[in-house]
Amino acid sequence: PLESSPSTSLTPSYQPPVDPRSIMLKVVAPAIAGTAAVVGGSYAGLNALKTRRSNIIATFASEMVYHSSSPEEMRLCLKESSRKIITNKQELYTSYLELFVKKKVVTIASIQALSYALSLFNLSERKAGELLVNVAKGMRKQPASRGKLLFFGGCILKSEEGKSSLQPIRDMLASNYRSGGSSIVSVAQKTMASTAYKTHCVSCGPSETLTPGWDVLGLSSEEAEEIYSEVVSNDFVSDAENYYKYQSVVPDYDEDGNLVQEGFKDPEDPYKGMTESQKAARGLLDQQGKPKEPEKEPEKEPDSGVKIFECGNCGYTLFPAKGREEKFFPDGFKCPECGAEKSEFVERNAAA
Repeated sequence: PLESSPSTSLTPSYQPPVDPRSIMLKVVAPAIAGTAAVVGGSYAGLNALKTRRSNIIATFASEMVYHSSSPEEMRLCLKESSRKIITNKQELYTSYLELFVKKKVVTIASIQALSYALSLFNLSERKAGELLVNVAKGMRKQPASRGKLLFFGGCILKSEEGKSSLQPIRDMLASNYRSGGSSIVSVAQKTMASTAYKTHCVSCGPSETLTPGWDVLGLSSEEAEEIYSEVVSNDFVSDAENYYKYQSVVPDYDEDGNLVQEGFKDPEDPYKGMTESQKAARGLLDQQGKPKEPEKEPEKEPDSGVKIFECGNCGYTLFPAKGREEKFFPDGFKCPECGAEKSEFVERNAAA
């Protein structure tokens, strides 16, 4: 007889219940950890790239300013940095300009250096003006730097389009004053030019002809001749030297308001120590070359104009209204640009 085959069971095999904690530990947790590692690595990599880019830009600005007197070094510096910064080179130009106006005073050499840099950037005059405006917008608390940007731009940009593109900087500066802002800004710009040319004449010394460079500063030949004559009358001594020459002793005044100070007590020569040309330039000598009798000037009421005080260290210029100096230019005043004491400031003639 045939053996019967064992019956096949249709009952499914037993499956243990799924443990959610096991899935979390074996699948989800490793996936989350892997994702976090990728994200964290990407974030660290991006930060490293940003730091590297910032360092390149800062180094570029520093080297460009340092090599301002060497056109070839400036060209090589831009070439090397442009190779590393491929996109958005505007950051390079902005960083350079910000540092330039903070470090450099207004001179013929600084104007020529900045003019060459802008030519290296291959910008049209309109684009160069827009660049200066964008930099000025970031200097809300640095009016002196804004003023220098406007001056540099006015000297470098020659076309009407270029000059008109600087109008926003002029408006920014004028907005610092309740009234008459435009005229005050114009006086400040003219003062920068005359001061820079005067300093240039002093450094060059006597010359048979008018010291060159006045045209670079935007001065007319008549203005340059007037400034040069003043420098000659002062024996090519700078304003700063003249100012500090009389600061070695605390000044005192007699009952008539005349200066009484060590070294100036000779009644026949109250300005003893000055050269003859300095005395003559100040109208202290008569036609025979003898000291004039001091005249008491009538007291004058302070007018409604402004006074100009310029920092001898960085060029920051202050315009307090006449009669309001104690409020806006007190004894403890310090330059907001470089921190110089009040004694570092030299008063400029607003009509200059």
